[in-house]
Amino acid sequence: MSTYITGYHGANAGGDYVSSLGSRDIGLRISYDTRWKVPFKFTAGLFNGTGAANPVWDKGVNLIGRIDIGAKKGFGGAVSHYNGEAPSVTRAEAGGFTSYRPSLVMWGAELRYNSDRYIIEGEVGQ
Repeated sequence: MSTYITGYHGANAGGDYVSSLGSRDIGLRISYDTRWKVPFKFTAGLFNGTGAANPVWDKGVNLIGRIDIGAKKGFGGAVSHYNGEAPSVTRAEAGGFTSYRPSLVMWGAELRYNSDRYIIEGEVGQ
């Protein structure tokens, strides 16, 4: 999702300057793999969202979650959610510059099939 945020805001910034477009943030991520007949992996995280280019903790916390289902071979899928703030945007206006961090909520889903010879994958996100 960090690649999506960087690509989206970089391409649609117009005359804006987008800072802190690093794909790594300061935070905490935990994951748990089940040992059930159909494997599940649960991942959750809290991140500051400023990016690797500006590793400073701030008051804005971004939340992520992801659930993967299926083994590494065969059919599988995943759903994910991101709730937080986008990287800082500085906009030139009459009399100076204005900086703000827009709110950002995203979700994604994927289906995949992996074999020894190929991978077929489809994704959707918003």
